[in-house]
Amino acid sequence: MKTVLKPIINIVFFFLINFGLWEVLVAAGMNRSWASFTVYAVLIVFVIAIWNKDLLCQWSQFKREIKSWRTFFIVLFIWLAVAAILSYLFQYIVNGSFKTQNTETVETMVDTIPPILTCIMMSIFTPFIEELTFRESIIGWVNKSNKVAITIMAIISIIAFDSIHLYEFKEFFYYLPLSIGLTTFYIKHNRNIYSSIIMHALANLPGAVMMIIG
Repeated sequence: MKTVLKPIINIVFFFLINFGLWEVLVAAGMNRSWASFTVYAVLIVFVIAIWNKDLLCQWSQFKREIKSWRTFFIVLFIWLAVAAILSYLFQYIVNGSFKTQNTETVETMVDTIPPILTCIMMSIFTPFIEELTFRESIIGWVNKSNKVAITIMAIISIIAFDSIHLYEFKEFFYYLPLSIGLTTFYIKHNRNIYSSIIMHALANLPGAVMMIIG
């Protein structure tokens, strides 16, 4: 029971706060963009409170297991490049455009709240919150010797992460390569959450920087 308690709490709070609190704030008159930032500011506090000791332990383990940071980042950037190429290719084939509704929503946020806050939300808040929810909470509790269960939970993780970003179904294939990449990278690195957090942060960082510089 202890092994699944934190994942359950994380997932429940993610959906309650991400959707419930957002609706309450907007209904109370808060701008949609500020409501989104507020929700993620609250969520980052919750997920760190839930996983605080685990985060410290995993960081120590992560530093021990990375033999070469140079190799780690070279491999990481290759994964990101492949994921980005496939994402834009799928998006253009299916939608006839490189933009998604999610991208347009983020662009609207930049016009509403300070770009630095959007950057913090995209490159810090989002990677921690979403990786702890969709990787650690869904896959991390499974016994590593149970390959079948890990595979099943990995598929659930990929679909859940992909689905949470959709405004319309035809965008599914845009987020699929990154979702597969994050999940595979997480499992490949002994299910250490910092592997996918770093990958996720670097995937979001270029867009965040472009928003700051306009």
